[in-house]
Amino acid sequence: MPRDSGRGRPSQPALSSGSGVQITGRALVLSDRIGLTFILDIPEQYRDGGSVRFSGARDGQSVDLADAEADGAAYRFTCWMGPLEMANEIRPDYYQNDTLVQELEASSVKAFIEAADEEDPARALLRALGDYGHFAQLGAGIAEPGMPQYREDAFDYDAICAALADQKMQWTPTGNVKSVNLRFDPELGARLSLSLNLKDGYTGTPEVSVYDKALSPDGDGVYPLATVKLNGLGTMLDVLIRDGGERAALKQSMLWSAVRTVLKYGCGRSLDNPNP
Repeated sequence: MPRDSGRGRPSQPALSSGSGVQITGRALVLSDRIGLTFILDIPEQYRDGGSVRFSGARDGQSVDLADAEADGAAYRFTCWMGPLEMANEIRPDYYQNDTLVQELEASSVKAFIEAADEEDPARALLRALGDYGHFAQLGAGIAEPGMPQYREDAFDYDAICAALADQKMQWTPTGNVKSVNLRFDPELGARLSLSLNLKDGYTGTPEVSVYDKALSPDGDGVYPLATVKLNGLGTMLDVLIRDGGERAALKQSMLWSAVRTVLKYGCGRSLDNPNP
């Protein structure tokens, strides 16, 4: 769902006009990921070997001009981000063969939300996206999240938890596994991971699989269950744990884990004990 923040307003100029490379538009992309698109006008002499490197984004993202969508001299470069980065100032720096040609004006998802007109039909959606970033940052332990809370009235936590009643984790302890811990990581990619609390004295490693795909724990004993798209948060994952001939199924969705992590609300039971 692309949206251009420059509609009806003059586009912001480049910080320096020496090269002629300049921003002619910006767009917010909402699909299975959150993205900021910068539309650049690039003179022909700077196109060969050109690329955009994004500062303010994780993972050192860059896009080669050869991979950018083109319309004449205008090229579209998209920086993808997670909810924790929605307040970040993302600046597109234009390079040619590893030589910096132009630093350009930065923007952010937060700026798009704040620029939405009262009459904009997508304003409510943008505000909801802003709340998503706000609570994701709280859930990640950021004491003062860069994304503000846009909804003025208080959330009805009981109603939220009631609406997600069918998303609750289904699990029964088995064998040497005393309990399970699920962690939602709202950073880029949105990950759900699983760790096991084992009985004292047990030194084995239970087998864990999702949809019959065997998973291997990392050095901390954490199993990466899933990386999901934004529209797949409500999918109930089928996890099978085998331990010494015994087996137990666990069903859990990213949505329930995210709500529990972000809202820090027990929905009628202690957050310290996720087992029903």
